[in-house]
Amino acid sequence: ATVFGTCHRLQSLPPEKRSMWNREMDCLLSICEYIVEFAPTVQARPDGSTHDVMATSPRSDILMNLPALEKLETMLLGILDSFDKAEFWYADQRKQSFTETKKPSSFKRNEDKWWLPEPCVPESGLSDALHRELQHKRDQASQIHKMAMEINNAILSEMQIPSSYIETLPKIMHFCCSNNRPGKSGRVTSYTGTCPRGISSRRTTSSTSST
Repeated sequence: ATVFGTCHRLQSLPPEKRSMWNREMDCLLSICEYIVEFAPTVQARPDGSTHDVMATSPRSDILMNLPALEKLETMLLGILDSFDKAEFWYADQRKQSFTETKKPSSFKRNEDKWWLPEPCVPESGLSDALHRELQHKRDQASQIHKMAMEINNAILSEMQIPSSYIETLPKIMHFCCSNNRPGKSGRVTSYTGTCPRGISSRRTTSSTSST
């Protein structure tokens, strides 16, 4: 979402950003109201008799995974809220003079990412307690990301892809999106899990070399 992509600071979201966050999430989730399954159910009439009707309920994967994703969202916002009284702060680039920007700093700024805010710490550095807390919050955020990715990959692995669409893809994508069985639709699967060993190893070697 737009707000999530602009969260570059470890601090609680301002009220206007939190409101926009909620509006964006409501917009993204509104489509779920129309992704339903039909199931027969018995409905009672006023006279006491019953009749069969088709009732709707959220699709099973949404019913199972959406509460988990909402819990992860709450945990993520909780992490941001926990930094309200941190020992560090961020420099206001608009108020810094030219001489201030040239002063030596213990923080080495990455000029390739000039748009990111510059964190500032006291001259004595951060306390041991805050170091431990930051590491704990980082581990928490990593777990949130891992769990969200697992849910995402599980959903993608169950999505059917029409074989007519697979045929239009480049050959290398056939290994990633097709089960290579003629006449049957493929499924969306993870890139590294379905590519041939040669392709996967070349990708890994390339990534390692660039690192």
